[in-house]
Amino acid sequence: FLFLTVIYEKEKERCICIRIEDFQLLCYNTKRGVAINAFQVRHPEHGSEILSENMGIKYLTGSDLNLKFDDNTFDCITACQCYFYFNHDIFAEKASRWLNPNGKLGMFYMGWLPEEDRIAQMSENLIRKYNPDWSGYGDYRHKIKLPEIYDDYFKTECSEIFDVRVPFTRESWNGRIKACRGIGASLSKNLIKEFENEHMEMLRKNAEEKFSVLHYCAVLSLKNRK
Repeated sequence: FLFLTVIYEKEKERCICIRIEDFQLLCYNTKRGVAINAFQVRHPEHGSEILSENMGIKYLTGSDLNLKFDDNTFDCITACQCYFYFNHDIFAEKASRWLNPNGKLGMFYMGWLPEEDRIAQMSENLIRKYNPDWSGYGDYRHKIKLPEIYDDYFKTECSEIFDVRVPFTRESWNGRIKACRGIGASLSKNLIKEFENEHMEMLRKNAEEKFSVLHYCAVLSLKNRK
């Protein structure tokens, strides 16, 4: 997601890191930003083919349950748009072991605000037309809350939310909406194509070629207790 660079740019000064375990589905620009800052990144979901340029970024693949690292391997672990999928009872303890003493665990989330942004609301309405079972609609500002198990291993340093207007074109917003689990991960190819045609028509009628969509970002920074 291109707009995840917003979180990276705002939060990069909080942690001066050397080794990062990155559980994020990050965009190209953010990976590049991490690489430019001489960080070593391991990504559990995607192979090295995702990044064609030689930036010194290393990738591993696997779920949060299956990955294995030595104790005290990383200075910082980040999870963006994915922390709610973790098995927290297992991951909290693993993350603490993988981190150096006083290492950082960062959780990030970013979502559009349909009740306050007209285009976001219209796109959500169309998603629900094609997928009535989609449960991801109606997002609102809220801080990240984790299970109490994390209190055994980490202490909270920062928890905040902030707003940002994210720039899009009609094509890039259509791609963003297509990628949400209510469409791309749920519908058949034929239905996805029908959705795209209707969505683009809606955008041509209601949005300029370039526009912005109101989002909120939630940030949670934890410090290892060991």
